[in-house]
Amino acid sequence: MNKRIVKFFSILLITLFLVGCKSNNNLIGTWETSGGGHKYTFNEDGTCVQDIETLIYNCTYIYDDKIITINPDRDITSSKLYYTLNGDTLEIEEKYGSWDLKETFYRKSN
Repeated sequence: MNKRIVKFFSILLITLFLVGCKSNNNLIGTWETSGGGHKYTFNEDGTCVQDIETLIYNCTYIYDDKIITINPDRDITSSKLYYTLNGDTLEIEEKYGSWDLKETFYRKSN
């Protein structure tokens, strides 16, 4: 009986470890507004590209279940993007003091 308990918990721990290591970054890919004027590309390695009209910024990002933090490679302040993700639709809200911008992005590629 003791061996069964040890075996059970060993299998359980291995399963939990593998599930925890699974990449669940649904942000990976290129996202673009319907008019094409604003685009984000989120890469698996934590780098990203922000393309606004003709301005292109290389950046890094981190995220949790509500906020994406964008850190541009240039001397520009980090951005906090409040987001909701529903399949291939990404809604982002940027807040800068009294200024508030809401945009909807659509997945263009994975």
